[in-house]
Amino acid sequence: MAISANSYFSNSIIGVPQVGADIDIYETSTNPKYAVGFGFERADGNKYRYSHFGLLSPVGSVVAPDHTESSMTSTQLTVGSATASIVRKSGETLNPNAAGARYMQLTPTISATADQFAGAYIGVIAGSGTGYTYRISGNTAQGTPAATMIYVDLYDPIAKPVGPNSGFLITGSKYANLSPAIAITSGGALSCAAGFVTVGQTAGSFGWICSKGITTAVLGSPVGSIGNYAIVSTNTAGSIVNAYGAPSTSTVPPVAFQIVGIVVQTYSASSYCLVDAKLE
Repeated sequence: MAISANSYFSNSIIGVPQVGADIDIYETSTNPKYAVGFGFERADGNKYRYSHFGLLSPVGSVVAPDHTESSMTSTQLTVGSATASIVRKSGETLNPNAAGARYMQLTPTISATADQFAGAYIGVIAGSGTGYTYRISGNTAQGTPAATMIYVDLYDPIAKPVGPNSGFLITGSKYANLSPAIAITSGGALSCAAGFVTVGQTAGSFGWICSKGITTAVLGSPVGSIGNYAIVSTNTAGSIVNAYGAPSTSTVPPVAFQIVGIVVQTYSASSYCLVDAKLE
């Protein structure tokens, strides 16, 4: 797995960062300098996000989080049986899953490791509490507080109680466990693209991606023309291709795969192009 024990996350509200002179968008390090997901907007409108990389990611590649490592479907996560199995955490005044509590007690059907879902989001999609989304600060390993169960700690208190009839989805942080993105029609291991790598990153490293504005991108085929949509390639991980021609002549809808920007400069003999990233 590419999840890093060094990653840390924050739920603080960011204004204008007061560390402009210290930010180097071409930096790479083995230990995080900022919270994963920390971002800033430059005076020209470009936006950058601090990220953790789970796999080797060349400069200019479009990257996305590994969906399989920090996400769960509704069939993989339940409250489980009975309020009799509810175990209040030491030091807490409220039971898990109750309104006002900052943690849930859930039962994954697949093994979960400690803090596997740190920085992720849990959505209640069925039963009591439907429609609410919470950000996860961390979780226990499976077996705490009891066999098969985990505690899921939240940044915010539960707004509506959840119970045995509730259904859940978890999706990981957009900026952790990043890998070169590739678009496939089904069973995708990668979630939505997060941005473009500003400098080559190794597995386990931390650094910056560009999520908005002009940046270099690895160019696949078809090359297309300036002004075309840049979409995630179905052939080469980390590369972008142009939309499949004008809407009036295209046989494949240009929105069949994720649009990540607009091509602003390209050259047919080059493996790179310039895009105006549109991921924020």
